[in-house]
Amino acid sequence: QPAKSNIDIDWLKETLKIIKWNETTAKSWMKSNLKIEPDGELVDICNKLPVDKLQVFVKKLQELRESTGR
Repeated sequence: QPAKSNIDIDWLKETLKIIKWNETTAKSWMKSNLKIEPDGELVDICNKLPVDKLQVFVKKLQELRESTGR
């Protein structure tokens, strides 16, 4: 079975759709705000992130999602 992911992949995909971000948008946000070099699939990047940085990213997505009312 696949390794446990640090992020709910379905939530991530759904949220990106709701806030109208694609992987490129998410990665460029990570690059400028988390000061990382996001390389590869977004899910893999999330799984490699330190917990504190992942929390910052998830919080940002949650805020954007809430602002859409969903």
